[in-house]
Parts: sequence; C-alpha cells; structure tokens
Amino acid sequence: MTAAELEALATRALQGLGLTAANAATTARILVMGDLSARRAAQGGPGTYDERAAGFDAQVERALAAGDRAALGALDVALGGELMVAGRAALQVLSGVPAPRTAEVTYAAAPYGVGYVVARWTW
Repeated sequence: MTAAELEALATRALQGLGLTAANAATTARILVMGDLSARRAAQGGPGTYDERAAGFDAQVERALAAGDRAALGALDVALGGELMVAGRAALQVLSGVPAPRTAEVTYAAAPYGVGYVVARWTW
C-alpha cells in the first residue's frame, strides 16, 4: 500500500467518526489493536519458529516508541504475511494520522509465541 493510499484510508476512518485529521488529536482517541508476529516460539506457538519474527516485532516497537508514522507505513506486507502478523494493516493505518507530540512503549513481549506491544501516542 502506498503512503497516499494509507493516508486516504486513515482519512476515511476519521471521517467515519465525524473527524478530520486537523481535529482528531483533540477530539478523539484512536485505539489500534492487532497481533504482531505469531512465529516467535520455538515450541507451542501458533506458527512455526521463524528467526525473522523478533526483528520484525522490534522494528514495529521502535516505530511506535518514536512515533515514526513513515516506518509503520513502510512495513513489509509480504514479510508480515509470512510471519503471521495479523495486525499489520491496522498498524499501517497509523501512518496516516497526525504526528504525535509524544510517543512511548509501555509493554513489549511475546507470550505464547506472539508479539505484542502496548504504546501510547499523545497529540
């Protein structure tokens, strides 16, 4: 998906809430949920282990911690599919929202072989 397509998708999502990008930061909270890679566990995870999974999840974690919308928009779609990243599209929608004033990661782990990150962006 191109940057323009992602921005258009985010704009449509905001419009669905009756918002524009200019006022979304002050009038709405955006909750984005989705699993990261599901190939992190050597045993017992939903997918077979893939050594690329931890690196992909770390890339997402860094982007969320930095409020780096461009990095989220540039996530590799094919690799995300191979790693069973169910939340890739949801994360890429963030590339179209206004730049956050602050960004922080409050949790990052891979219990049960699936990557999860909890982050907070404020505008």
